[in-house]
Amino acid sequence: QSLIVRMQICGKSANRFDSIFANLLRDIEDRQHTIIQLTDTLQSHIDNISDESFKEAFTDYSTPDRNISEFYLRHIENYYRQVNQDAITLSPNSNLTVEHIIPQSLPNNWYDERENIPQDFRDNVVERIGNKALLFGPENASAGNRTYLEKVDVYREGIRNSNNEIICTPIATFHLISKLVEKYPNRFTHEEVNERARELAEIAAIIWS
Repeated sequence: QSLIVRMQICGKSANRFDSIFANLLRDIEDRQHTIIQLTDTLQSHIDNISDESFKEAFTDYSTPDRNISEFYLRHIENYYRQVNQDAITLSPNSNLTVEHIIPQSLPNNWYDERENIPQDFRDNVVERIGNKALLFGPENASAGNRTYLEKVDVYREGIRNSNNEIICTPIATFHLISKLVEKYPNRFTHEEVNERARELAEIAAIIWS
């Protein structure tokens, strides 16, 4: 998985997979090499993409594909859960949704009118991995296209059912959300997206080492 992720993030052709895995399968069938030797061969391909190259590419990584974004974010969330010795890890079937912190439809008051909004805002900011987190569906719908401070309220307070009971509190459920609110309690623009993306890239390099 590390090889595939590193090649995809760094934009390297997936066509190389066919020959790499075909050669490994042939060596397994012919019993020409030990498992250690085969592992070393696979590791050599991973090592061809340095940590620095991978982190740089992951920092700038942007995709509109929610399934791909969910895959990366779920692994990062589970890394934080492992570090914090949480008992529950998130599976692909956890009804997760991808939250765009800066909404896809940018509210007029998100930026101060004196600030310059970057060109190609959607590709270079909104769809960046640094602008995304995980939420369950109802919380994501509640956060919607609100301002950042309103979103923070949703992250902190969750949503309530018809009996006014809190169903879920994102800040207590997701490490990605709790870290977001802790570090950026009042403001989140493209500058914070860049900073957060660099932080996530450091974690990604550990996960897919």
